[in-house]
Amino acid sequence: MSTTDDRIAKAAGFLLYSPPGEVDDVFNDIRGIVNDDDALQQHIGPVLAESNMQQFLAVDVPEQQSS
Repeated sequence: MSTTDDRIAKAAGFLLYSPPGEVDDVFNDIRGIVNDDDALQQHIGPVLAESNMQQFLAVDVPEQQSS
């Protein structure tokens, strides 16, 4: 049987490969697999940060006048 940390490590990889816009759904599925919210919250932060860096692009919008 896998330990909780093993399950989190394996399941967290799914977040990195989730389609854009589907991270919340994948995360909720992982919550069901791990079944330990406290442990999940302790370990999942860096994975979510990496996922955000991979899937989002920050841009500067030049100032424009409104008509």
